[in-house]
Amino acid sequence: MAQTTMATGDSLKKQLYEEKLFRDVVKESYFLNKYTGKQGDETAIVNINTKLEAGKGDNVRFGIFPRFTGNFIVDGPAEGHEQAATWFNDSVTIHKYRVAVADDGEMTRQRPMFDLYDQMKGRLKDQMTENIDELCFTAIQASPTLVYSPLATATKYTAYATAKTALTSASLPTPNFLSWIKTVAETGLNRTITPLRKVKINNKSYFVYLTHNDALMSLEVNDDIMQARREAEVRGKDNPLFYDSFMVWNNVIVHSHENMTIGTNAGAGSDIAFANGVLMGAQSLLWAWARRPRLVEETFDYEDRKGVDFSFLAGTKKPVFNSQDYGSIGCITARSRVSDPA
Repeated sequence: MAQTTMATGDSLKKQLYEEKLFRDVVKESYFLNKYTGKQGDETAIVNINTKLEAGKGDNVRFGIFPRFTGNFIVDGPAEGHEQAATWFNDSVTIHKYRVAVADDGEMTRQRPMFDLYDQMKGRLKDQMTENIDELCFTAIQASPTLVYSPLATATKYTAYATAKTALTSASLPTPNFLSWIKTVAETGLNRTITPLRKVKINNKSYFVYLTHNDALMSLEVNDDIMQARREAEVRGKDNPLFYDSFMVWNNVIVHSHENMTIGTNAGAGSDIAFANGVLMGAQSLLWAWARRPRLVEETFDYEDRKGVDFSFLAGTKKPVFNSQDYGSIGCITARSRVSDPA
């Protein structure tokens, strides 16, 4: 009887494994799982590009098309009054990212009651996922061109350092602050900057506010927020943007994550605990794949030692248009000090 088998070294098995690895990494990543759409989806928070997977180069350009801003033509001809489409591009540089581990010989693999080699591979995949998220968190927080902070009212700053120095212990995030920056995002400060585009979910439009867990605590105990959460409508939990969200306030989905930057040296006396925040709309972040995650296993010293390397080629960046962040608005607030070491 003939039997179909797949040999250990079958190339298709390798491809299937690496495809599963890629899917697992994306699924477990906070940014790439929660905030991305399909390839080229300009309505998602993270705009994905995979063109370099099929070609050469270390730089990929993203075309970004702001909204039209003209008015209706009323009772008149359209010819001669057409709007000019405007667009710009931003580029992402590709880098090779790697994580690797190796043991010191067969006896080290022999001693544990568990499979040391399998554990090494599993932990490397976890580290790769965490490092991908760290790239995204670093990019979305990098050098914000416009920073809002909650003082007596929400206050605009053009320099992050100035906003950080102005913080007081009372500069905690509030519902009013969320509404304030949402209005800034919608209006573009009377179109002096490009307004943010909301993310569409079930025919409704949302922004996402992301901050550190410590800053979220002031919202958790706010009376208006507590009432809104009690009376909140069902929000379609099948959508990734609602996974682990704290709540929706005035069509702003609120998220927290420990990778958002915190510190203790804000304020005029450099003694205020602070947390970064960011309001995100469509195309807040660009991500380009040139090669998906790949696993390479190696043996050394006459096959006594074993090692494994995970690597991928990719790049990420926050887009900038006319010297202004496109798709996101930076924020900085005071916070609780729960996460600070005792």
